Amino acid sequence: MGGGRISDTVSDILVLDKAQSDKVTQALEKVQASQQEKFQASMQGGQNMSREERRAAMEKISAEVGVEAKAALKGVISDGELDLVAPFLGTFRGRGLEMRALRQLDLKAEERTKLRTETVAFAKASADLRSQMGQGGGGQPSDFQEKMQALNKDFMDKVGKVISADQVKAWQTKIEDLRKEMEQNRPQR
Repeated sequence: MGGGRISDTVSDILVLDKAQSDKVTQALEKVQASQQEKFQASMQGGQNMSREERRAAMEKISAEVGVEAKAALKGVISDGELDLVAPFLGTFRGRGLEMRALRQLDLKAEERTKLRTETVAFAKASADLRSQMGQGGGGQPSDFQEKMQALNKDFMDKVGKVISADQVKAWQTKIEDLRKEMEQNRPQR
């Protein structure tokens, strides 16, 4: 997965509340530890691999982790929810801040359900864009940033049609708070 915790990806995509997120996190603890160990071992052995061999090794690990995560989540989330997140369990690198902030809002169950359509579509579009860029089909890094910004704007506009104006303001504040927290936690060079 490489860019975040599986439990965060699941919770973000499904717009889970805190109690549900805690259950997902607990169910995935061993999988996340296994994921970390596998990636670290791969990186140590990867020094003598070609770029293609490293990519293949990472894809293999991601597939294994996806299977482990799906098994761990069985019974923790509904089969329908599992079907929604299954494509992202081994591959989605959380873009995160917008979706993370969204799930932290005080939302009604029906709002969370309506928002899933948008979060799943955003996750898929983000993963597809990252895949294109990773396979050399996306152009320059600035092209990626421009396309990602357009995806973010579209996502935020669509979410803004589901939640109230006050919730949008709270969401934007939460995004900024998460961004500041992330910057503070970033290692200094």
